[in-house]
Amino acid sequence: MGKIYTVTSNYAATGEGITHMVLITRAYPFGDNCYDISKDRAYWALKNFENVFGPFYAGMADVREGLVFNFTGADLLISEKMRETLFLWEKDAGGLEYHAKINVNFG
Repeated sequence: MGKIYTVTSNYAATGEGITHMVLITRAYPFGDNCYDISKDRAYWALKNFENVFGPFYAGMADVREGLVFNFTGADLLISEKMRETLFLWEKDAGGLEYHAKINVNFG
C-alpha cells in the first residue's frame, strides 16, 4: 500500500472570511496519467487536492507525509473519532481518501 499524505490549505481575505481545507490521501495517480510513474507521491497528493478543491487553493497548499493533525483548522475538520478511524484505516484501506472544508464568514 502507498504512503499517506496530508495536504492542507488555509485562505483568508477581508469580506471572504476564512476557509480551512484538508485532504488525506494515498496519492495515487489518476485520469489519463494513471500510469505516470515519473512523478513522486507528494506531487500526486497535491494534484488530488487540486482535483477536489481547485487550483486556487492548491497553489497555497502544504503537503506533508503521514497523518498530520497539528495544522490550523484541524480541530474544525477532523473530529477525535475521525482521527481514530483514520489511524485504523491507514493500516488496511488501500484507496484511503478523506477530505473536508469549512468556510466561515461573519461579514
